[in-house]
Amino acid sequence: MDLTRAARPEVRMVLDAASGPGGFLATALDAFPEARGVWFDVSTTMMDEAKANLERFGGRVEYRIGDLVNIGEAGELGSFDLITSSRATHHLAVPDLTRFYQQTAGLLASNGWFANVDSMSEGGPWRQRLRDVRADYRVAAGAADQPTHPQINVSPKMSEHFAALRAAGFTEIELVWRVFVTGLVMARKIDPKEFVR
Repeated sequence: MDLTRAARPEVRMVLDAASGPGGFLATALDAFPEARGVWFDVSTTMMDEAKANLERFGGRVEYRIGDLVNIGEAGELGSFDLITSSRATHHLAVPDLTRFYQQTAGLLASNGWFANVDSMSEGGPWRQRLRDVRADYRVAAGAADQPTHPQINVSPKMSEHFAALRAAGFTEIELVWRVFVTGLVMARKIDPKEFVR
């Protein structure tokens, strides 16, 4: 949130896509105490959990049920200053990922930010190497290296995330943090009138 605050100190509306229990939305609302948030997820079970977790924010949070590939239903075009998502886009095939990013860009206000934490690495031997090392670390820490939910498709590669973001009109895209196969990608939708070379 510090990067967002440095570049966009006034965040009024936050959308958390595939919000689950609401942890990322809570972090954003703590970072931007004047902001309101929209919790968006397909699961009514998660909504019940999120309502308990986000209760302290009172009327600052709206809850909307919907699918990630239909994120455009979460609000009006250009109405969000910050959109976050965590650990969800790895379930999307590349065409659906592209659709998600296009709709996300449409929901963002001019100069708005998008932040996505998820599994993303390039394919081939590096993906397997990173997973193997991560498994070794988990064993050493006494933690299980078991998937927590089924994966029915091959996760999009990092280059596919970047290509889909560019195709959606994002002009500032950066991998700002990564541990093994988990990365945080941030992207910004720049108003062309304010773009300085």
